Formats: sequence, C-alpha cells, structure tokens
Amino acid sequence: MAKYYYETLAPTDYGFLVHENPIEHMHVTGLAVFTAGPLAEDGGVNFAKLKKAVADVLHRIPRYRQKLMWLEEEKSSTLGRVASWIQPNTEYPPVWVDDEHFDIDYHVRHTSLPHPGNDEQLKTFVGQCISQQLDRSRPLWECYIIEGLENGGFACVTKMHHCMVDGESGIDLSAVLMHIDPNHVPEDGPVYHPRKAPTQAELKKEIRKKRFMQPWKVIQDLQEYGRESDNVGKDLMERGKAVGEMISSSMGQARVESPLNGESSAQRIYEWLDLPLDQIKQAAKSADATVNDVVLTMVTGAVREYCGGRGFDVDKEPFRVSAPVSMRKRTGKKTAEGEMGNEVTQWTITLPIDQRSSTKQLAAIHDETLALKDSSAVLATQTLTSIISLSPGLMGVMMGQATVGVNTLVTNMPGPQFPLYQCGAEMLVARPVVPLNSGLGIVIGVLSYNGTISFGLSGDPAIMDDLGEFRDALAKSFKTLQRSIERRRLAAAEKAAEAVAKPAAKKKPAAKKKPAAKKKTASKKKSS
Repeated sequence: MAKYYYETLAPTDYGFLVHENPIEHMHVTGLAVFTAGPLAEDGGVNFAKLKKAVADVLHRIPRYRQKLMWLEEEKSSTLGRVASWIQPNTEYPPVWVDDEHFDIDYHVRHTSLPHPGNDEQLKTFVGQCISQQLDRSRPLWECYIIEGLENGGFACVTKMHHCMVDGESGIDLSAVLMHIDPNHVPEDGPVYHPRKAPTQAELKKEIRKKRFMQPWKVIQDLQEYGRESDNVGKDLMERGKAVGEMISSSMGQARVESPLNGESSAQRIYEWLDLPLDQIKQAAKSADATVNDVVLTMVTGAVREYCGGRGFDVDKEPFRVSAPVSMRKRTGKKTAEGEMGNEVTQWTITLPIDQRSSTKQLAAIHDETLALKDSSAVLATQTLTSIISLSPGLMGVMMGQATVGVNTLVTNMPGPQFPLYQCGAEMLVARPVVPLNSGLGIVIGVLSYNGTISFGLSGDPAIMDDLGEFRDALAKSFKTLQRSIERRRLAAAEKAAEAVAKPAAKKKPAAKKKPAAKKKTASKKKSS
C-alpha cells in the first residue's frame, strides 16, 4: 500500500491554471433555477437538506474534496540541475491531494436576494460572484443556494475552476449531483477519510523522477506510434502540417479591435437569453444546417447590428470567434461518471458580418464549419499536448496567445433534454457562465436543457456596459433569420405548386427523317 496519494495535473488543465491572473478569472460557472417543491420551508427552502444531499454524493466526485499542492522553491541540487538541463525553463506543476481539512460549509453557501427577487437582481448577484476568484488553498469550487426569487423558487450558482472541468464533463456532473426521479432520496455518503498527501521531500522526489524520465517516455511513445503506424514519415508530416495550420489560424492573425474589445478589468456582468430549443432546431432543419450553425448565425447578426451601430466597418473589417469543440466525440472517448478534466480543441471562425442577408450568413457559416470538421484540428491538439508535456508551462502561454487573434468566444454545449431534480425540486432552466479572456468584452455560452436553449452572456463593464443591448440584438437576429428562412420556404413551395399546376406543353411530333440518298454505284469497268 502506498504511503501517500496524489494525482498529476494534465498539461491542458495546468494551462488553465497558469493562464489565470488578477483580471482573467478561469472558473466555469453555471446558473440553475429550481422550483421550491418539497424543499419549501417557512417562505424559503430547506438549506440543510440541500447541503446534505451535495455532501452525500461527493465520494463519487473525488476532485471536489481535493486541493492543489505546490512544490516549494528549492535550492539547486545535482539531480535538479540534471532535470533542468533535460527540461529547461520548466516550473513544477502542482498535484491534486486530498484536503484533510475539507469543510462542506465553506463550499456550499446560503444567501437570499432582497425583495422583490427579480431577474435583474439575480443577474447582479451572478456578476458579483464571477468577479471573485477561487481560493487556491482549498478545493476549487463553490456553490451558492439563493432564496428570495420572486417566483417562489430558488437558484443555484456553482463555480468550478477550469483546471478541474471542461464544458462537457461539467454537464455530466449534473447527473451525479441531481436525479431524473423527483422522488429519489440520496443515500447517506460514506465517512470521508482523506488519503495522506506526500511531504515536500517526497513530492520533489516523485516530480523529479517523472521529469527526468519524460524524454524517455516520449521516445517510448514514438516507438509505440511507429509500431502502430503504417507510414511514420507521412503521419509525422501530417501532424506537423496540422500544428502549423492551427498556429497560423489561431495565433498568426492580429485581432481587429471592435466595440466588443478593449482593456480588461476584473469586474464582470451577466445577461441571458432563453429561447425554445425546437424553434432553433426547426430553423436548422429548414436550412439543412446544424443547431451550432444557427447559433453562430445569430451571433453574426447581433455583432453586425451592435458593432455597425458603433462605427465599426462591418462590411470590410474581419470579425473572428473562437469556438471550443469537444474532442471526446471525435476520439470516441466517453466521460465516466464524475470524471474531471479538459479534452477540447479550438476552432477559429471568421463570421460573415459583411453579409446583410441572414440566410447567406447561415450558408457561409455552414460551409466553414463543414470544412473545419474535416480539418486536422483534433490531430494538432493531440500533437501539441504531447509536445507540451515536456514543458507544461508553455500551455498557459499558448492559451494566452490563442485569443489574441479573436474578438470573442462562442461555446455551444448540449445538455439533457429531460427534467432533473434536486431533492424533489425541479430544475427549470440551466444557464452557462463562461470565463472571459483578456481583451474580450463579451463571451457567449450556449446550453440546451429540457426544451430550452439558454445564451449566457458574460461581460466586462469596462469594455461593454450595455450587455443588455447585445442580448436584444441576439434575439432580433434570430427573429430575422426565422423570417428569412420562412420566406424562402414559402417561395420554394409556391414555385413547386406552380410547376405542378402548369399543364405540360404538348410535344411536337418528331420530324420524319428523309430517306438517305442512294450512293452512286461505281462506273462499270471498261471491257477489255
């Protein structure tokens, strides 16, 4: 039996950690609104019951009771100097260890909105919540149970650091924290016994050993790759080309500053837009496109209206967005229950804001996303992750550079299309809250749940203090797209009806062919 326990931090997860700074908060947040249901109690909700329900499932999500352990700075040693020569300019990433002082009361908190408890007050609370970074000396998550909503229900705001979770695995956690059965009663969780963490000396020894052996591990991986590949040279060339394309597309172009960009602050504001999911799906189906294509078209129309009204030349200037895409579906890997971590790649998409027609915008986006699906973005991400394992600190640098060339970020996450319950209280709506990168005034998270698609708009008031106007432009953009698609559908139907009703023109009888002229016979030979 091991004397101590720890888990290493994956390179991508470490990148999200080192990318965070005083004005860039790297926590992923969710806002859910519930009915009070059986939790109703004295005008509020039974907070103790909710807190216990969360505590009883934490054994299924070990990361929620783990914290980061950092390696303290040390004086140079012989082994340290050798490891530094093999991997120069690399700091030691932290590791996950069990928190021996874990306190559920710190992480699950109880608050209330002042009367009347309307949507504007809830948005203000969310903005204040996401403006504060998580305490790195504790497990990197917080949950706020909020009473006092004017509909009599309650809200739940959950923050998790991005180094713990990406969008897709975060949604999967809802199946652990909630239930499809409104009558489900969670079993009492087992008593928590934290595993012993390594000492500083033990952790130094472990990390040095792994760091020293990392180049040999890469060689072994290459040897294994060579055995599995039919043509190593060709595969390596394809990987190199994929990495080059990714770097040139995401980092090789400077951002054209727009009204959505500027100098960042640490403050955040929040807005949302909820729409019926079936309307989005119908628009996508009618245009032979995807839901994600429709979402990006809505953003295109909103950007054209918002920026065009503020002096930005939408007909000439490019506007690029970053679109995170899950690698799990493309690699066939499923997320296990309670599994944490990040497996995403990035698409960089130029929105066709120069197009006035919403249907032309949709067609252009559909063509671009089809091309990206056939691209080598996933291969490039896998290759870069392997390379960066030699120097984990580079991932944070790359993440900082990845948004230099884009104007905003749009991430679309499909959620469960059936109701979920927490202690019998039904979740009515779930809204995403995406972290903002430096220089971006707004980022857009999209999440569908039980027939509703929610657009969560996270903003920086130092750049965009009128986030509500962009929300209105987003709603207007969808209405415009709906009308445009319907007009085209009606025109096509009318044209088809006319073709059926119009009698077919009588065909003229084919002209009779003249008999071919007989060939003249050759003159008879003269008799001798």
